[in-house]
Amino acid sequence: WEETGTLLKEIAKPGLFVVLLVKKHNREEYFIPSGDTELVSNDKLVVLIHSENLVSVLETFGVTQ
Repeated sequence: WEETGTLLKEIAKPGLFVVLLVKKHNREEYFIPSGDTELVSNDKLVVLIHSENLVSVLETFGVTQ
């Protein structure tokens, strides 16, 4: 996603993954996000997925292997 941010609800794929926690690059604590949480580069996420969905979820977040 871009520096301007992407809302979590814009990238949600129900049944594929759940974002449990988010840590913003300028904060020390993780928090429970909502669909209106804006994600930007360098945010840290704790995500719950099934292992068979790993590649698809990584692609959703722009991670390449």
